[in-house]
Amino acid sequence: MGFGAVILAAGLSSRMAPVNKLLMSLGDRPVIRHVVQTALDFGLDPATVVVGADRGALRAALEGLPVRIVGNDDYEEGLASSIRAGVAAIVADVDAAVFLLGDMPLIAPRHLGPLLAAFAPAEGRSICIPTYRTKRGNPVLWGAQYFPRLLELRGDQGARVLFRELAEQISEVEMPDDAVLVDIDTQAALDAVLTRFAQAEATQDVH
Repeated sequence: MGFGAVILAAGLSSRMAPVNKLLMSLGDRPVIRHVVQTALDFGLDPATVVVGADRGALRAALEGLPVRIVGNDDYEEGLASSIRAGVAAIVADVDAAVFLLGDMPLIAPRHLGPLLAAFAPAEGRSICIPTYRTKRGNPVLWGAQYFPRLLELRGDQGARVLFRELAEQISEVEMPDDAVLVDIDTQAALDAVLTRFAQAEATQDVH
């Protein structure tokens, strides 16, 4: 069974403007490179990165990595446009895909492994959502049978608008920590992630 990755990295980063949060340094590399490297290290193939704003700088930040970079000209529409661009690029290649947010660099193999292990379409588990203490987070694993539905998404709500309708196919996968809830949208959030990353690096629990 083939599992791909779609890394969503096309946003405006408006809450941290004029700086693009995905290009900020975290340890020895930009935030976005951490996320992409995690997907690659885990063996998700193909790994597709959707870029929009600052696409030139993002391409440079990912130089040398074996990824497919897809431009989203409609990125100002919101998250749905990036999901559509990513799905269109991988639709023929995989049985399922993990959709990762480019501003969640604390995601590690310990989070991806349980998601893939839970995936069992024949048993009614074709959408796998990570949780921590019952709260749903990201990344989310979607079976390929739902790609046509993802291509119909519009606006800035992402794919969660489909969760209620497809509830019977959802498997909630409890995670060992809250990294699946932690994204970077403010300087304070980045500072907190920097601290946690340094702690994790000290225990060698990062990629």
